[in-house]
Amino acid sequence: MNIFQRLFKIGQAETHSAIDKLEDPIKMIEQGLRDLHTELDQANRALAEVKAMHIRRGNELKQYRDEQETIHNKSVLLLKKAQEGAVQSEEADQLVKENLRKKADITRRITEADQQVASCNNR
Repeated sequence: MNIFQRLFKIGQAETHSAIDKLEDPIKMIEQGLRDLHTELDQANRALAEVKAMHIRRGNELKQYRDEQETIHNKSVLLLKKAQEGAVQSEEADQLVKENLRKKADITRRITEADQQVASCNNR
């Protein structure tokens, strides 16, 4: 029985020795570096996507604000023309109400875009 134990220990030692030879530290470090480079590339790609989304949302926000101001200016101009008598007051009121609906919709979009820009800033 003692012989079997010794033979088992020799086999175990040879197995460990073979595994140690397979496990080259330099190769393991090189593989680790390759893995890290891959993860870095993925992180940079994700960062670029977030930055692009932030820029896009910022541009949309500016466009919405410009559109909101244009609608406001048109409404004010319509009301002035109605007071001067250049446009019928019923027609001006109807157009102003339509502009107010558009402005409300744009205000909602501005709020959403603001939240999206803020979430991009937090990432």
